[in-house]
Amino acid sequence: MGWCSTIQVLAAHTALPSRASALFAGNAAQIDNAEPLAAGQLETDLDVTYAYNRRIEYAQVPLVFTYGLLSRWDASLAVGAEWMSQPAGNGRQTHSGFADTLFNTKFKLVDQDELWMTQSLNLGIKIPTASRSQGLGTGNPDFDLAWMASKDLSEHLTADLNFGYTWIGDSAQQPMHDGFHYGVALEWQAARRLSLVGQFFAATPSDQIDRSQFGMNVGIGWQFSPRLSAHASFTKGFGSMVGYMGTVGVTWIWGRLP
Repeated sequence: MGWCSTIQVLAAHTALPSRASALFAGNAAQIDNAEPLAAGQLETDLDVTYAYNRRIEYAQVPLVFTYGLLSRWDASLAVGAEWMSQPAGNGRQTHSGFADTLFNTKFKLVDQDELWMTQSLNLGIKIPTASRSQGLGTGNPDFDLAWMASKDLSEHLTADLNFGYTWIGDSAQQPMHDGFHYGVALEWQAARRLSLVGQFFAATPSDQIDRSQFGMNVGIGWQFSPRLSAHASFTKGFGSMVGYMGTVGVTWIWGRLP
């Protein structure tokens, strides 16, 4: 799961100070570049994520299914569970339950050999299945539209860019701010089985341009076989963005391999 295919992985969690900022703290070890999954392939991704921001602890276990519909088009569905702990009176209050369901679809517009870099559009929808009464979700849908581009700089180095806009449903506790998100990443195939990623991302509320927030993450991926791989990443947010976040996970690919 990467920065666009998981646009709402943490979005349902309204207790964090900035929900918009949490949208982009995805798995750095698997940046969702502009290339869709190959037609006929099914990718299954299981992650465990933990986030902490001085007061609030949050964890989620998302399971993501991505299927290559056509040579230029794929779609994904993410389901899972989440847990949250926050101060309440003299102690702490804990809630857990289903996470919001996420649907994403990506369509490739052009290949790198056609127009310098591969470019795609990604549409994301959050279906509000998390508990609004427990503060695990807003009870309202979110929508995201993002442009993504990838460029092979060499045989082992790839640059990825994205720019998008998220329409966010208000929560019962507070209004949420729609906003822009953008980021850049470098993917390096350090060895036959080892990949490394560094990513910078940011979010800007559309009605509070001066309150942009930023974050960085790094990740590592290891390929056990052509079908099975594992990944881990660490995210550091700045300001009111999620303080720290760690993710570990595995990915399995079904269907014909290229």
